[in-house]
Amino acid sequence: MKKIIFAGIVCIGLLSACSEEADLPEYGDIRVNPVRAMWPDRPLNVVGESNALKANEFATDLFNKVYAGVPGNTCVSPASVFLTLAMTANGDDGECRDEILDLLGYEEGADALHELNAYCNALLVEVPDLSGDTQCGFTNSLWHSPDFNLLPSFTDSMKGIFGAADVDIWLGDEKGRTAVNRFVEENTRGMIKDFLKEPQHIDLGILNTTYFKGTWKQKFNEKNTSKGNFRNLDGSRVKTRFMALTDMMAYYCNDIATAVRLPYAGDRYMMTLIMPDEGLEFNDMLRKLDGKLINDIASNLRSGKVELKLPKFAFENNSNIIKILQEMGLDRTCFPGIRNAAADPLELKVFQHAVKITVDEKGTEGGAASLGGFLGTSVATTETTPVEPISFDRPFVYIICDTVSGTILFMGAVVSF
Repeated sequence: MKKIIFAGIVCIGLLSACSEEADLPEYGDIRVNPVRAMWPDRPLNVVGESNALKANEFATDLFNKVYAGVPGNTCVSPASVFLTLAMTANGDDGECRDEILDLLGYEEGADALHELNAYCNALLVEVPDLSGDTQCGFTNSLWHSPDFNLLPSFTDSMKGIFGAADVDIWLGDEKGRTAVNRFVEENTRGMIKDFLKEPQHIDLGILNTTYFKGTWKQKFNEKNTSKGNFRNLDGSRVKTRFMALTDMMAYYCNDIATAVRLPYAGDRYMMTLIMPDEGLEFNDMLRKLDGKLINDIASNLRSGKVELKLPKFAFENNSNIIKILQEMGLDRTCFPGIRNAAADPLELKVFQHAVKITVDEKGTEGGAASLGGFLGTSVATTETTPVEPISFDRPFVYIICDTVSGTILFMGAVVSF
């Protein structure tokens, strides 16, 4: 069986509106110019599998920290958060850069930043277009007031490596808030609405949006959807609607977890569902859920006929996760390499992260946005195969992954209805 590496690295994307002939989108009375980046031919195998292995730890650590903060139905986009942090790392050439590199699993120094940037750049080559049954798209952008001068070296890196648009819109008033919210809503296909609840009095915002929509390769028949009992995290039982599918699937079972892999049309993307063994509490499984366990699941999937039951669900989160990132090791937040050296260095003050995901009989749709806000410091088997019944009728984790790059796009937990 082909080994699949799940990774918590970001898939850094091209702006979805990158055609020179396309109409420019309007945000209020401001028009945003798309950026056309010239990407080198740098396939993923050039930068190596080790980047994906490092990123597993970041993805699972982020998920566990978010879940620990507010236990309950959780969804995060490691890809979107990683993107914003990777861009931010380019705003310093010393301790702040190295702290982000360490947080993302890299060594310190300029060479490590180059490795990170090369991997991110390579991932761009691997991202498919927003077309077909399965779609995945990303945008990166910088938002600041028109009189805010960024260092050319920083903007060149943002454009050349990350394809980031430079948008002259200040987010500190209602006009700016409306503009960025419309931008996020449009680029997440309406998934993320009202991203910023109030104006952000910041000098610079580094923004990523992530969008995914996939139809199941093995489709669920709506006629087979029926009500069943789901055992919530607190032990209570509630009725919810379960989809049902009996087919050949890749699955995994041991004394820690049971997992099932569901591919989307085209086989590039997949959802992996992970549920603790009957004798293990959900929170105990989470303590064991790290990159090693995810890789073990991916390496030991076996094919068989599965009678799957999966609840339909739709969840969303929108919060400032700066304290979570600080708990993960982001202590130094001053970045002098973003604007002119004569000016005060910028400090990372806010990290807004919003995610929404829906799962039903047709497939999955997910959207995410991350905004790092900076402020100046002075301010094959036959039908006779036995059927394996697997019902996700108790708390479980889900992971949506790109199998080519190893990128974890979304990761979450369903613990109650």
